Amino acid sequence: MNTLHADAFPGVVEIVVEIPRGSRNKYEYDEEAHVFRLDRVLSSAVFYNFDYGFIEGTRADDGDHTDALLIIDEPTFTGCHVWGRPIGGLEMHDEHGFDFKTLCDLSEPLEVISSLQALVAAYEEVLERHGMLKVKTVGDSLMAVRGLFPQVPNPALESLRCAFELKETAAKLRPQWNLRLGLHVGPVVAGVVGRKRYQFDLWGSTVHTAAEVKARGAVNAVNVSAAAWQRVAGSAAGNALEGTGGDEAIYRVDRLTA
Repeated sequence: MNTLHADAFPGVVEIVVEIPRGSRNKYEYDEEAHVFRLDRVLSSAVFYNFDYGFIEGTRADDGDHTDALLIIDEPTFTGCHVWGRPIGGLEMHDEHGFDFKTLCDLSEPLEVISSLQALVAAYEEVLERHGMLKVKTVGDSLMAVRGLFPQVPNPALESLRCAFELKETAAKLRPQWNLRLGLHVGPVVAGVVGRKRYQFDLWGSTVHTAAEVKARGAVNAVNVSAAAWQRVAGSAAGNALEGTGGDEAIYRVDRLTA
C-alpha cells in the first residue's frame, strides 16, 4: 500500500458505488447509457470486502474513472453517492498492466459541513455580484435564478457569466469540489409556501430541465440546455455532449467569446 501525498487528492471526494461490500456481482457504470450493468458474477467464493466504485469527475491513465475502495461498516448500494476521504492507495500489477485504486474512508459530517459552508458562502458573493437570486440550497445543491426580478434582456448569458465565475471560485477552495453546473432558460412559477416556516420557491418544467442538465452534464464544466444554447451561442464556444441531441441536447460550454 502506498500512502498518498497530501496534495495528490482533495481532502474530500465524491465516490459513486458500483459494487456494495459482500456482493459477488460485479456491476459497472455505462457512461453512454447512464445506467449500471451487471458485468459478471464471481464464480468462486470470493466477494468484495469493500464498497467498490469510482471517484466522480476523475480520469485515470487508461481513460476510465479513478477506482475507489471505500472502507465502511455497512454496505451501501449500487449507484449510491458517498463523500469519502482518501487515505491511501493500492498499486496493482497483472498481465494487463498497471492499475491504481484509491483507498477511502468516510468523511466526518462536520468536515463536510464546514467545507460546504465555505463553498456556499463564496458562491453567495459571486451570485450577488452578477445579480443572481439565490433561491435555496438542498443538501449540497444550490439553485439560483436571473431575470425574475428585475427582468433582463438575456438572462441566459448573464447566468452563464456567473457560472464560469462559480467554477473558478470553487477551483480555488480546499478541499476541491467536483461540481455539476447546469443552466436552462424558460418560464417558472414563483411563490411562497407554508404557514409557519415560509419558503420562497420556483416550480415548473424549467426547474426540472435545469436539474436534468446538471445531473447529465459533464463534471467540473458549465453545461447548458439546447434552449439556453440558442441564447448564448453567439457569445460562447462549446459542443453538444455525446449521446444528446435535438431539443434534449446538452452543451458543454468551454469558454466565453464575448
